[in-house]
Amino acid sequence: MGDKVEVSDEITNSALNKYFSREVQLNLKDKDDSVDIAIPIIKKISEEIHRNDPRFCAQPTYIGSHAQGLKVQCADEFDVNVKLNDVDDLPCGSHFTPRYYGFNRPIDGELRTIPNDLEVIPSTVPLPNPENGYTYLEWRGRDSHLWQDDDLFMEDNLIPFLVNRHFRNLLCAAIRNLDMRVMVRKASKLRGPAIMIYINVPGHHEITVDFSVTYEDNTPWPDHISWPSKHQKWPTAYKAIQVHKAGVHCVAKKAI
Repeated sequence: MGDKVEVSDEITNSALNKYFSREVQLNLKDKDDSVDIAIPIIKKISEEIHRNDPRFCAQPTYIGSHAQGLKVQCADEFDVNVKLNDVDDLPCGSHFTPRYYGFNRPIDGELRTIPNDLEVIPSTVPLPNPENGYTYLEWRGRDSHLWQDDDLFMEDNLIPFLVNRHFRNLLCAAIRNLDMRVMVRKASKLRGPAIMIYINVPGHHEITVDFSVTYEDNTPWPDHISWPSKHQKWPTAYKAIQVHKAGVHCVAKKAI
């Protein structure tokens, strides 16, 4: 047998210190710098959007890997939920009734952009019922003073496409009004349900922020959504029960 090689504590500690300085400390500083850059911009934009339309909450909700402390590389992406205000009595559809409206021109597949010329108009052909995992939001007799206008509704249904387009316009106006156009620009395409912006500050890498408009429904967990799967080791049974008790929230993903 060959001779055993001893590694001294001094060498091991030296290697660990070098690794910590090179990999960990730099990443932590990068994260801190990204947070210091992104959070004030997100806060100002959210407040400006709320100032122009109080239906959108001024206090953003941070989600995703960074908010959960799971981001181990550079902090280059922030996920933000923007809640709709004063919608406590807005029910999700369960026993679906026919909805007679649609777009003014054919749409193939999922929308990747938000066209200004696309409109929601009455139709003689009903829309199909939502597939599993989706619903529509019906709100009859809107009592809230914030929701008296019909600009985001058709047949008392809140239309995701109209919500996202209106929010996109408010977001662009906020960037202009706050004189942020040098360092902040909006992405031309959607990323899932999110409207994305890029933040570019000299001397720092590009940061992306995904804004998603949400309605906190808190209805019971749908029976047709099986999560977690039977053989999944994460999360724990206790955590899964807590998630199920919290219910579900709705995000404006489908166009209509």
